[in-house]
Amino acid sequence: MGCGLSTPKTAQAQPARLQTGSLVAHGSLRVVKPLGEGSWSDVYLVERMKDGRSYALKRTLISELSEAERWIAVNELRLLASLNHPNVVNYKQGFVEDNCLFVIMEVVPNGDLSKVIEQHRRRETRISEDHIWSYLLQMALGLQHLHASGIVHRDIKPANILVGRDGVLKIADLGVAGLLHMGSSKLQIGTPQYMAPEMHAGHAYGYSADVWSLACLLYELCALEPLFQDCDEEVVARKVLATVLPPAIPAKYSPELQILLNRMMQHDSELRPSIDEVLASPQLMSRMQLLPAELEASLSVSLDCMEGLPVLPAIDIPADLHDLNTRLPPPRFSSDNLASEGALEMAARFGAPAVVVPLPAVAQQQPQPGQLQRQRQEHGGAAAQPAAPQQQQQQRQQQPFPEQAAGSDAPPYLPRVGSPVTVLEETLCTAASESTVATPSAGHGTGGSGSIIDACVAAALEDERSAAAERSAATAARKAAAAAVWSKAAAQRQQHLQQQKQLRLLEGAAI
Repeated sequence: MGCGLSTPKTAQAQPARLQTGSLVAHGSLRVVKPLGEGSWSDVYLVERMKDGRSYALKRTLISELSEAERWIAVNELRLLASLNHPNVVNYKQGFVEDNCLFVIMEVVPNGDLSKVIEQHRRRETRISEDHIWSYLLQMALGLQHLHASGIVHRDIKPANILVGRDGVLKIADLGVAGLLHMGSSKLQIGTPQYMAPEMHAGHAYGYSADVWSLACLLYELCALEPLFQDCDEEVVARKVLATVLPPAIPAKYSPELQILLNRMMQHDSELRPSIDEVLASPQLMSRMQLLPAELEASLSVSLDCMEGLPVLPAIDIPADLHDLNTRLPPPRFSSDNLASEGALEMAARFGAPAVVVPLPAVAQQQPQPGQLQRQRQEHGGAAAQPAAPQQQQQQRQQQPFPEQAAGSDAPPYLPRVGSPVTVLEETLCTAASESTVATPSAGHGTGGSGSIIDACVAAALEDERSAAAERSAATAARKAAAAAVWSKAAAQRQQHLQQQKQLRLLEGAAI
């Protein structure tokens, strides 16, 4: 326990601990008490002065970190801000202050699964099977959301699964998580005791690596000890690579748990079930009623907000760390429903398709197909000179975003990185400028650069519409599948409640 290697921590200097009652974020947060600390970060319970609500504040001394460690810290913030699921810890805001990166998240008050396991080990008691099935269901649902967003966690373990109110679990610590490109990765990162065989062997891996890690966690919940125990990473790797089938779990538990565990721990990643197949297994489908009832409303909100929220692109870290404030995603405080928080506008600024979100005012001012050609003909071959790039940037900064106009917490001048709208805008302006210089007189523009621009506009918009249609179809399929799972869970829960009611009535009649 605690011997797992993850990522190197080179930070030497430690910032002074925040004192109870002190204010941070320009006086908008009051520190209530410390919650924990690590090698290069600490976590505090804070109260937000604006609404009086409690949040968790993670502080990382980013100025003392290596370039790779800075990327890990910012990557976790970026991925958290991209996700919206009741079984994934919820992002609220990120900012840089006093050479530290702060991330505000929801409070998850009851520790993590490693503490649950340790408590049962000390008391020499087993975790009830119903609780284990409930934990497995929730972790699988959270992973399903990550995988549907193209994210592989890479470090699923008890310490990274937080326990909230009423037994609701939250997947946390996405620092080493990443997007899968072309379906696999070879980056070796994570905690050795929970890493899949293909990761230890240095082979390409995919989402099924998370399924193996989840199986290791499932075994630990049953046995109250890790499946692969050793502080030597090479010894752990040899044990993992030599595993054919996991050992038997305690006889207290049903054979169904062992059957599912065996399936999830297939040594060959191609034979391992996907997280969707795990959730669709008879063992889990028959126990959906064990999910906390509090998840029903949250999951409904999550399904409604899946569409139009792509994972935010990578954030470049500037030399002056305080400039990072202008590149971080905007705050998300008003409610748990992203649709009412300006999140669609956020997605638009960070790369969402224009067909999902209305074009910003700057983009709406772009020349329409054929407009440049008509201007040349009407003005003797000279189209209106476009604004210089610096002037365009000033105009863009002077144009307030919807959240700023409403007086919300959104930081000013968020970047517009790589969205189809931005690329199209810059291409049009460049082409228009070149065509103005190259067209000496009227009558020479017909069928020339104006037609090329029109064709480029049409082709770009058509490509964007096709890509948006594919994304919409994929999202609809995921939502339908998730809705079917939840519908069955609700029906099973209702049936379970009816059975309990009838049982109580029979017990009362017997008395």
